[in-house]
Amino acid sequence: MLLGHLQDTRDSLHEFFIKPHDENIYWLDYTNAAPQHGVTLTVQPISGSKRLWDSYFGRQKSVVMTSATLVVKDSFKYFKEQLGLENEPMQTASFPSPFPYKELVKVLVPNDLPDINCLSVEEFSETAANHIIAAAQAAKGRMMVLFTSHEMLRATYHSVKDSGVLDEFTLFAQGISGGSRMRLLRNFQNFEKAVLFGTTSLWEGVDIPGEDLSCLIIVRLPFSPPDEPVTAAKCQLLEKQGRNPFSAYSLPEALLRFRQGFGRLIRTPEDKGILVILDRRIITAKYGPEFQKAIPEVDWHQASISEMAEMIEEWI
Repeated sequence: MLLGHLQDTRDSLHEFFIKPHDENIYWLDYTNAAPQHGVTLTVQPISGSKRLWDSYFGRQKSVVMTSATLVVKDSFKYFKEQLGLENEPMQTASFPSPFPYKELVKVLVPNDLPDINCLSVEEFSETAANHIIAAAQAAKGRMMVLFTSHEMLRATYHSVKDSGVLDEFTLFAQGISGGSRMRLLRNFQNFEKAVLFGTTSLWEGVDIPGEDLSCLIIVRLPFSPPDEPVTAAKCQLLEKQGRNPFSAYSLPEALLRFRQGFGRLIRTPEDKGILVILDRRIITAKYGPEFQKAIPEVDWHQASISEMAEMIEEWI
């Protein structure tokens, strides 16, 4: 048994460092904040579609797939391509949500924030922290803040905490407060004046119905960093195929994740909440309307930090 394990390890290291496969991506992970965890070697297929077909879909007589986030721009094209099913016979149907979102949600985009691409992480985090503080005070907690990177989460969390303005609030942050995702969520729901800072895993699969979550802040539109290994490899593959990586992959992926993030706010027809988006590209960029159309029809407002606080207080 031990010999077999050592042989498997030898083969994996040989593939990783000496003879990598063209269809796979390889990278090393190292966390400066936790050097005791050592270095992690990761391998992942650039596209898992062929493996999915060979090992699963191709063996089934029929498969039913359902989700609230299968459609991009009213089309199943992106979803089918990701699973390698674009040339397979498939019946599709899309149904609108029964929730009256216009009566349940308002969306606010601050008009006094600079363009996120014009500032460093530290500078933008400092500015975002002021809006998060104002929103938390207006909503009296019960607020979740979603980030696309741990670096920006840490910088913003420490800016909010070090300000001392929210000392009467309980602040939880993924990767900082400790504990599993489920533990963080339970603790968040147990405190009335609580703010939860989260990254990737909190954009989906989180169910907090009722008043426990009344305000959701999306700090940045959820584009994957271009230097992230999987994103970089997929974009290189699309370029080789003569396709535009942004329109074929980066934008559809971000639209789906944005819809998933929005879905955390309203879980029942009785819920009521407010969504604050701190990334002005949703208004100013050419692709901004795509994000606006990606979620159900709701009322959109642009407001200063003081106006934002007043609207949150009135709505909630």
